Amino acid sequence: TDIQNFLTNNQITIDGNAPRPLFNFDEANFPEPVMETIVQCGFQKPTLIQSCSWPILLSGLDLIGIALTGSGKTLAFILPALIHASHQEFVKPGDSPIVLIMAPTRELVQQIYTVAHQFGQLAQCRTTVIFGGVSKEPQRNSLLNGVEVVIGTPGRLLDFIEEGVLKLDRITYLVLDEADRMLDMGFEPQIRQICERIRSDRQTTMFSATWPKGVRQLANQFLSTKRIHVTIGNIILAANPSICQIIEVCTESQKQNRFIEILREIMKLQNGKTLVFCQTKRRVNEIYLITKQMGFPVLSNSSDLISCDF
Repeated sequence: TDIQNFLTNNQITIDGNAPRPLFNFDEANFPEPVMETIVQCGFQKPTLIQSCSWPILLSGLDLIGIALTGSGKTLAFILPALIHASHQEFVKPGDSPIVLIMAPTRELVQQIYTVAHQFGQLAQCRTTVIFGGVSKEPQRNSLLNGVEVVIGTPGRLLDFIEEGVLKLDRITYLVLDEADRMLDMGFEPQIRQICERIRSDRQTTMFSATWPKGVRQLANQFLSTKRIHVTIGNIILAANPSICQIIEVCTESQKQNRFIEILREIMKLQNGKTLVFCQTKRRVNEIYLITKQMGFPVLSNSSDLISCDF
């Protein structure tokens, strides 16, 4: 069939009794203002994860989506979330929101917020974004004024929940985005505390680039047994296959000289740029001083220099 060919040709695996994928935006029956904005954004057709996710989420089913970053997953969960929220009673000041979206970093929640705000206005849904490292007061006020959609990092969300500022009794649509990264960053206790306080009849969506044991355990506990599992591409892949990865094994004494050699090779390239990650802030400073003294144009960042998202 056409559907089976579509799934096979695109390396898509669907586990569970899922509705058929969509092949164009018209099949989703989104409200006209949403459709107009999709056209204005220049989107030609749904991405693979959108094609599979929208029918599932618009049917009210739980979803696990395994897809790489950059696959279009934000719109995959945002548009059904806004449709869901727009069908509920308007949130009054002091009330619980309807949609809660958790993601691991400030940068990611702000990206999600940008999309949610753009389309939320069309669906008459108010959105706000919550993250650490900045003053709580504006975020507190936005929650108290009442919003339909809250997007945030687990740590700051839990702070507001424990303060009684963020209520959860009306949350009926929950999203855990980049679940594997949230666990890697140590957010599992906060995620569990938040999920355990949300009503059990909610719709839950989890997106992840990988499918490790910790993410599986989280899904087993907090998603329905009737959930649909969609995998785009090969589940074994832990990183984007379009990125060339090179691993060099060397001794500690060889590492610095080889590092400088690689930097020099990169600097010969047109627009050659490099990101270097270190295990400690002390090592960041050491590498910064070494490269600066050798004449490389270098900048340094660590949690001593920029606000942290935890």
